Amino acid sequence: MTTHMILGASRGFGLALCHHLLKDGIKVIAPTRKPVGVRRLIELSQDFKDQLFIVEGDLNDHPFLTEGANHPPQLLVDALYYCLGMYGPTPNMPASAYPSLCQKLFYFPFRVHQEKASLLKEGGQLFFVKNRSLPLPLPLAKARDALWQSFEEPVISVDFDPHSEETELFDYCSPYQSFFNPESQGR
Repeated sequence: MTTHMILGASRGFGLALCHHLLKDGIKVIAPTRKPVGVRRLIELSQDFKDQLFIVEGDLNDHPFLTEGANHPPQLLVDALYYCLGMYGPTPNMPASAYPSLCQKLFYFPFRVHQEKASLLKEGGQLFFVKNRSLPLPLPLAKARDALWQSFEEPVISVDFDPHSEETELFDYCSPYQSFFNPESQGR
């Protein structure tokens, strides 16, 4: 059984991707800052007890990123999906929230890319997932795209409406199966 990690699995597209991978029999590790506050992810873990592992941690201090090559081999994954920052700014978003958004678009992707050798099994793949429908101000979108392209990793662009009904999200990933399942790409 392959193991994938989804950064951003607690809601939205990351949650839908998590459900899709679990239905395909893939083991998923889902780091989250507040495991008790992720109701939908917890409900999913009850249906997939032996496949979904919710791990408490923050990208600023999580052992997956700070312990580097000292990880036990069982924590290495076959695929890592970066699905953070897909909601972007909202019309009423206070200025105080922009630093957090910038962390998700720039700092965390850079850090994940730097640490990928300590996160992925040999031959594993890192995927950055971005939302083409995200209403980012153009300078932010261009900066994000330039940074992510410089990593020379696959960037998967999806059209995702974060205001969709959550129940519809679980089937959202089906058209993207070939992107999200490295085994279907011969990896």
